[in-house]
Amino acid sequence: MRKEMKDTMRRRLRLEELERRWLLSGLWQGTDIDGDLVTVQLRGPGQLVVTSTAEGEGEQIDLIELFGAGRSSKLWVTTVQAGGDGYADVAAMDATGQALREILVEGNIGDLSARSVKKIALYSAERPDGERGQWTIDGGVAQLYATGDLYDVDIYLGGDASKVVVEGSLVDATLVVDGQLRRMEVFGDVAEDALIQSAGRLTTLLIYGYLDGSTVEAGGDIKLLHVGQDIVGSTVYSGDVIDRLYVDNAIDESVIEAAGGIRAIDAWGWITTSDIRAGDEGIGKLYAYNLSDVNIQAQGAVRQVYLDAYAPRTDWDHLYVVVDDGWYWPTYDADYVDVIYVHDVPTYYYDVNYWDVYYDGGYYYDAWYYDPYYWDAGGYYDWYYYDWYY
Repeated sequence: MRKEMKDTMRRRLRLEELERRWLLSGLWQGTDIDGDLVTVQLRGPGQLVVTSTAEGEGEQIDLIELFGAGRSSKLWVTTVQAGGDGYADVAAMDATGQALREILVEGNIGDLSARSVKKIALYSAERPDGERGQWTIDGGVAQLYATGDLYDVDIYLGGDASKVVVEGSLVDATLVVDGQLRRMEVFGDVAEDALIQSAGRLTTLLIYGYLDGSTVEAGGDIKLLHVGQDIVGSTVYSGDVIDRLYVDNAIDESVIEAAGGIRAIDAWGWITTSDIRAGDEGIGKLYAYNLSDVNIQAQGAVRQVYLDAYAPRTDWDHLYVVVDDGWYWPTYDADYVDVIYVHDVPTYYYDVNYWDVYYDGGYYYDAWYYDPYYWDAGGYYDWYYYDWYY
């Protein structure tokens, strides 16, 4: 009996020792193509294999493969600057089907695949051979930090993304989140056909530079989108409601659309040559310095339009205009609005060189200050000061 117990204990001890040896971290050290010292280290469960080719003053890291990594595993690629730029270039990183706690790269990642990663920190996403990078992470990411640009890369996250920070720009790149995107900050521009797409709610997106020639899209609400410069040649779309859209400058040649409604748009500059569209919930408040060649379309009510150039307040459902200074011609506030759609019905509001035409169940016409004609119950017109009060 004692002999059997001893044999059992020996077998258990041998199995535990083999498991500990398998859990030992992997380590690779070498010299980068521009002479910097690079260390690739896996801390926690798993092993790594690094494939590299001789290039320049050292080696180009072509592929880092992980095997048996777990949720506590941390992959670090660190550098010691020794004549180069201080950044390591990793062409590809393969952890397919594996969950990791952290990936830290003092440099660039071209391609990346994993089941899930809690935190990713790197300089930029860019392949050293100039080809377009591909990231696929089947689950979500709690934190993604890039201290440089995300350039020429497609990033797909299969779950939620809690926090994404890009200290540079998002240029000709896509970030597709098949869940909710809770918070994203881009310190530079979102430009050159960039795409930020969330299948669910987009809670907060802060772009401190330009939104230029790019798309922001959410299947659910967009709670807050704040752009520090202009929105130019871009599309902002919500499958439900745009709660708040703030632009510190202008909106030009762009489409702002919400399938449900738009509660507030606040642009400090002009809104020009653009389309603003809303569904059944309509448009709550629209603030801008002025409007030029803008189409506004809403299946619900368009409640208030504030133009800083003339300080009016306009309710397109029960048309009235309030002006602070009596000499302002009320339709002059919206001179450049060609067509406004209310309840999917076009309402024309047009002014060229003070030849004003307005129609919405009533009719008003002023031909160069002469032959004024106005008809709509409850209205008042003074042809000398061109004021219109309700």
